[in-house]
Amino acid sequence: MSKICRLLILLLALHQLPLHASSGDARQHLASAYDLHRQGKTREAITRYTQAIAEHTGCIEAYQMRGAASHKLGQFSKAIADYSKVIELGDKYFKAAGHFNRGTAYFDKGEYNRAIEDFTEAISLDKKMTSAYMHRAIARSRAGDKSGMLEDLEEASSRGDLEARALLQGNVR
Repeated sequence: MSKICRLLILLLALHQLPLHASSGDARQHLASAYDLHRQGKTREAITRYTQAIAEHTGCIEAYQMRGAASHKLGQFSKAIADYSKVIELGDKYFKAAGHFNRGTAYFDKGEYNRAIEDFTEAISLDKKMTSAYMHRAIARSRAGDKSGMLEDLEEASSRGDLEARALLQGNVR
């Protein structure tokens, strides 16, 4: 799974939507955590995201980013729990990103069918999320569903995904 793609989805979700944290302290912890996260200080960032959540339990961005940090550390169950909270609390766009990110955590955990379910839900919430088609194709391949994989590669390709197009033009057997 593309770590860059996951980060782009996270950043897109964060920059397109207003900050949901209502407490000034939560905002400060979130900003500090994000800076630490960007500096590669993942464990310290998790501590700050947790502080933001303690200040404001509805701080969706903190759950999203703490999930990403936990995921980066290979703490898939913690990431899945945070992404589940994003899905529970978020609006449509956060729910789509939450399902996508939880799907990547399930994929990395080797739970391909659960990943497929989340990618499918992300697509149902945001049909323009081309990366979800591509990731679902890979998960379907790992789960042994070649026809589903090809269907998703075709959809991703039709939406401009160059990697999917290249796979369809000769690398898929």
